Amino acid sequence: MKTGIFTQKQMEEEEENDRLTARFGIEYFTVKEIMEWIPIKKSQLCKKLRKGKIKGRKIGKKWYVTRQEFYNYLEGK
Repeated sequence: MKTGIFTQKQMEEEEENDRLTARFGIEYFTVKEIMEWIPIKKSQLCKKLRKGKIKGRKIGKKWYVTRQEFYNYLEGK
């Protein structure tokens, strides 16, 4: 099964590592990684993702944010 640019096998392997790096060099951060950069509770971060204040993608039960979208959020764009 293929989901977006990831196959099901790739998603399972990457979920074990809790890390996704897409094809074409697009890097994704997990909620856990974002929380290492900014002082925010997991519930608050997930709320921002659901409301679209931080642009991200939910794959399965986990949220992923591209490096560019994370930087855009930090810069207030």
